[in-house]
Amino acid sequence: MRKMMTVLLIMLLSGCMTQEKNQEALTEVPTLETSNYLSDEMKENAIKLTFQASFVKGGDDMKLQVENCSDIVLAAVVSLDGADTLYPDGSKSIHGYTYGDFVVYDVLKGNLSMGEVVQYARNGGVITQAQYDKLRPTSSLEKAEALREQNDFDEDLSELFIDTLIEGDVPIEAGKTYLMILQYDEANDLYQVIDYMYGLREVSLPQREAIPLELSEADLSGLQIMNNVTGEFESYDEYLETYGLKSKKDA
Repeated sequence: MRKMMTVLLIMLLSGCMTQEKNQEALTEVPTLETSNYLSDEMKENAIKLTFQASFVKGGDDMKLQVENCSDIVLAAVVSLDGADTLYPDGSKSIHGYTYGDFVVYDVLKGNLSMGEVVQYARNGGVITQAQYDKLRPTSSLEKAEALREQNDFDEDLSELFIDTLIEGDVPIEAGKTYLMILQYDEANDLYQVIDYMYGLREVSLPQREAIPLELSEADLSGLQIMNNVTGEFESYDEYLETYGLKSKKDA
């Protein structure tokens, strides 16, 4: 009798453990692996160009941002796929841009959907000298080529790197989560992250190599947002309230 009770107890415990594992499998959130075209060597060897931020006038006016942008989202960066100076439609970037994908966690303005993976572009990044030369006026490029010839310069321009991030801006990083101010670019079918350091604000979630497709209530509780001017984190909820932004998760 005692042996029979022991066997029944083992079967009961085994069944409970199996049920718990099945429940965990059902509630497990799918993840996306992050990727980055930038190698450590590229970042270390890139020549830093100094671009002043004086032309970002009005970027710190959040009320103006909210009114004029097409979308505002809380999103995690899945990838940095590359950088270029020409958009797919042939138009030139101001001084180069980084592009890749992000996944939407929350929608504060616009028609994007939570869990949607979206292609973005953002001004600044590490580009090649060959890409940078495509932005230069003909006279400037001719002078540069003449100097290279005079100095017997024969390095591969596609292997020389330039960092075009403007002074005071923050680099976009794979695996990090940000509040993003966006403008849909219909000509190139992507979302521009606008207003430089004012349009990309990191929030207080860990940087991950595999990012979840959605956030839990626990993730959002007590969330903070980076003030890129002061370098300090502030209350995310207070930030949204100040600028009249409402989470679609609460709708």
